[in-house]
Amino acid sequence: MPAKPDIRVVIMAGGSGTRFWPLSRRKTPKQFLPIVSRRTMLEETARRILPLVPSRHIYTIADAAQTRTIRRLLPRLPAGNFLVEPAGRNTAPSLILATARIYLENPEAVVAVLPSDHLITDGAGFLKNFAAAAMAAAAEDALITFGIPPSFPSTGYGYIHYRKGAARKIGGERFYEVEEFKEKPTFEKAVEFLGEGGYAWNSGMFFWRADVFAGKLERFAPEFFASWTQMLAALTADMRTDNKGSFTKAVMTGKSVALTADLRTSKNVALRTGSRSKVASVFAGIPAISIDYALMEKARGVLAAEGNFGWSDVGAWSSLAEIWPRDPAGNAVKGAVAAIDSRNNVVFNPGRLTALIGVEDLVIVNTKDALLVCRRERDQSVKQVLELLAKIGKTDYL
Repeated sequence: MPAKPDIRVVIMAGGSGTRFWPLSRRKTPKQFLPIVSRRTMLEETARRILPLVPSRHIYTIADAAQTRTIRRLLPRLPAGNFLVEPAGRNTAPSLILATARIYLENPEAVVAVLPSDHLITDGAGFLKNFAAAAMAAAAEDALITFGIPPSFPSTGYGYIHYRKGAARKIGGERFYEVEEFKEKPTFEKAVEFLGEGGYAWNSGMFFWRADVFAGKLERFAPEFFASWTQMLAALTADMRTDNKGSFTKAVMTGKSVALTADLRTSKNVALRTGSRSKVASVFAGIPAISIDYALMEKARGVLAAEGNFGWSDVGAWSSLAEIWPRDPAGNAVKGAVAAIDSRNNVVFNPGRLTALIGVEDLVIVNTKDALLVCRRERDQSVKQVLELLAKIGKTDYL
């Protein structure tokens, strides 16, 4: 194992963030909003890892329109690191594309996959766990993930069932063998998980060496391995060299080739736009499912470490009740509020006064053209509002 792994971070920056409507819209999804601080969630994600990973080794992946926004938010990243999805097709196609791109630069690079819209309150603890996970990925023929210790029997998260007992200690952290991934359970099943122990919430963060990822696809998801080899060929065809094919020969023999840092200025390697359709064609042929379904749930040799770093996926408006400051009555508010006999409300109405009288457990979100009022326990139903708006032709509000 190299003393210092070559770590490449892929930030999954696509997605629509529909559960934060009406603040989030198609053009400004959750990851582009300053929900938990003055910075957008994407900016917070990138800043969080800079102490360990330089900007030149941070990549994003999203569609073309979102990538234009990402480039404005993260101007320090090299132009070649903004990876563009030809179409929105879930995380399996995106991560096959991103990992193949990095594989062509260094097959032994550790790829750290991070969502762009999660909250981490213990930054130092996260970096400690991150460094250990990267070491584990570099040293082991394994896929690595974080399991979040559950604080209540959630039905909104998938679960990781790991083998209690023997653990491998790497980088000061314990890594447990994963038995299986569980889908979002019923409340009764979630209570059972917590009572039994050995279950953790699936964080959606993954670490793997690029060549190990390829090997796991070949062994456990052969239908996706075919797409992997096609993607490598398409990406290779998307590049040219002045050295009579030396780049292609190096790729085919598995040698490390450095491309990313100087893609804009390199005299030896450049992007050839005429073959971009090959990547798009391969991408379109990959089943549009998550990497969990495609690989993680099928693979053997998956290790999980406990993610004790103050994690939240900030999955809906109600989650902000635990993140934003609250008044003595438990109201979490952005904006001015005058509350009388009102408790446990979440209010977003910056720049204006919200008066509350005798109400509790509500979500109230006011934007320039839309107002949302719902019970906190019903905030997951916001998606149904968007479906209704699309059905009745009110697409300006999407």
